[in-house]
Amino acid sequence: MLWPILKLELKKMFHRPRTYLGLTGAALIPITIIIIFLFRDPTPFLAKALGRTFTLSGSVLNGYLVALTTLNQGTMNFFAPVLIVLVAGEIVAGESQEGTLRLILTRPVMRYKFLLAKLLTVCIYTMLIFVVMLIIGLGVSLLIFGEGSLFVVGLFLGNVGWFNILNSGTALTRILMVYGISFLILLTVTTFSFFLSSILKNPIAAMIFPLVVVIFLRIVSAFPFLQELKPFFFTTHMDVWINLLSPKIDWNQVFKSMSILGLHTLTFIGASLYGFHRRDILS
Repeated sequence: MLWPILKLELKKMFHRPRTYLGLTGAALIPITIIIIFLFRDPTPFLAKALGRTFTLSGSVLNGYLVALTTLNQGTMNFFAPVLIVLVAGEIVAGESQEGTLRLILTRPVMRYKFLLAKLLTVCIYTMLIFVVMLIIGLGVSLLIFGEGSLFVVGLFLGNVGWFNILNSGTALTRILMVYGISFLILLTVTTFSFFLSSILKNPIAAMIFPLVVVIFLRIVSAFPFLQELKPFFFTTHMDVWINLLSPKIDWNQVFKSMSILGLHTLTFIGASLYGFHRRDILS
């Protein structure tokens, strides 16, 4: 059965300091934003940035704004991937480097079960990162700043031309949707790093290379003469969560982007299983 192996892998993961380093990093993002907002209300900044487009009355600061600010493009495109690869890049390659992988696979355990247990472990870790950010960024911030309407401007999310004002109930629903779909989006980075960890013997390479690829694809996709290739880059679809905050959600685009990301994720998982099955443990 898979459960005994998974339980062992989870126990091993929670005995590694880097696991807690990643979860601490996930907690520090919303904590930092909460501290900043305790001393500085963002309403004057928003009013100044928007100029005469809007007239803001009162304060836009509430728990929903903190939760949204926690999960910004910087978090999705850089900070969260960094936290993810700390564990995903090391989980298989680390044991190979330490020399324990050969010993583990001498036991009567099929390779695919061993690898699936590792994969589920890093997926659970990725989920925990978002749970930590959600509990602090939404739960704690609601206790501190309270509820209210969520004022969303497309300009500050990388888009131009729309804004949205969500009442408290709708804001909560949209925020939960955003966090959920963001978790699914970053599973692509998780499985990519896991794939590299399953075929490489150096965990540092499995940690660094996915980040390099994300940055590289972001840069390359900005070139006008490569626009035809842009839809095939998984990084192109990592901002689809912004769609869930717009006045009218483009579900066709959401499903299209999630399908492409899902295809990348399944490809990385399949490549991991294939590569690990053919891997020569004795070398």
